[in-house]
Amino acid sequence: MAGNRFPELWQQRMERELQTSVDNGLAGAVLHYGDLNGMIYERAFGYQRRYNQTALMPVPEPMRSNTIFDLASLSKIFATLLALHRLVDSKTLTLDDTAARYLPGFDTSEKRDLCLRDFLGHNAGFPGSFHFYDPAQSGAAMYSQDRARTLALLGQVPLINPPRTHTLYSDLDFLTLGAVIEAVTGLRLDHYLATEIYTPLGLQDIGYKLLEPDAVASSHVGSHVNNRAITDFSATERCGNTRDGHVSFPNIRTNTLQGQVHDELSFYSMGQVSGHAGLFSTAHDLGVLCRLLLNGGSLGSYTLCSPQTVALFRQTFNLDQTYALGWELITPATSLIFGLLAPQASKLGDVVAHTGWTGKCVMLDFVRGTYFVLLTNKKHSPVIVQPGGFNIFEGDLSPAAKYGNLADLYYGGLLAPAASM
Repeated sequence: MAGNRFPELWQQRMERELQTSVDNGLAGAVLHYGDLNGMIYERAFGYQRRYNQTALMPVPEPMRSNTIFDLASLSKIFATLLALHRLVDSKTLTLDDTAARYLPGFDTSEKRDLCLRDFLGHNAGFPGSFHFYDPAQSGAAMYSQDRARTLALLGQVPLINPPRTHTLYSDLDFLTLGAVIEAVTGLRLDHYLATEIYTPLGLQDIGYKLLEPDAVASSHVGSHVNNRAITDFSATERCGNTRDGHVSFPNIRTNTLQGQVHDELSFYSMGQVSGHAGLFSTAHDLGVLCRLLLNGGSLGSYTLCSPQTVALFRQTFNLDQTYALGWELITPATSLIFGLLAPQASKLGDVVAHTGWTGKCVMLDFVRGTYFVLLTNKKHSPVIVQPGGFNIFEGDLSPAAKYGNLADLYYGGLLAPAASM
């Protein structure tokens, strides 16, 4: 995309897709894309908050381009994975290091040989998650709503697959990696990220627990001052974690969530700071981090790691080649999520991506030097009750919330003749 050009026709198609989505159940969104030289486009659509619990607000809060979003599983990429880029590049860690080397609870017969690359590729054998925070599901012995206790219990979660035999996306994999980072650095994950990555890059609106007095956002490192308001954030679920009143467990939140991490495991069991979820950011700050990676780990005067390390984390060691080291790979099998055009325009590893449950999608194209960021608050909508579960929301059914439609429109413009010199 030489010269920061993008065909206006395809841009307008993306805008229509987002506006149609807002008109049909999606509360709001911010679309942002650019290349290794800078941002090309950024625009807000709809509302960052429409509900007070189940009641529509008389005056909803409009979405803004600088609205701060709960990134959910994009925390795995823009927190944990970036930290590992730095630690692996400096040879503080290696991908073949075992978790047991740093976490005593993993020194068991079934977990002793698990190494960092197993967790990065979602091949460790862990279940997708574990509900420490709900004694009805975890059992009394594994119940925890305390961060230190959760970390102590983590090694006791039984594996459900033999290591390196199945790929199963797991929050526990990245919770473990976050714990390893803390053990190696001696710093809580949010402190390490702020001091080593976010602050040196001049990022002002990314971090964990940004509404809390002890938040270590880049603009407040070394102080306990926090001037943010709840209205700086996009809202998520309408009635806490209750799925509109259908779910209950001890200390469950019931008010509309805004400025607090939605993810239950992160909030209740990890004090909002975890390797799998808890990070907040604006689209702008994510764009800077995307450009950092596209430029081989350096941006301006700041260097995260070498280009070789950036390339290393795009490699896959999975038998099914679905994940690189943290990143999801763009393949025909993921076309419903990331569109049909990106896999056709690339070979494995040229384009990497990830999503976040609250409505987030990021794609990086290392051949074209471009990136795509879509941040929505699709969970800020009524729950659709289904047999056996309450995890589908009306906003999930809007066109933009499925990501692939917009990704195809983006790649349609990217690959159009008018997009190049």
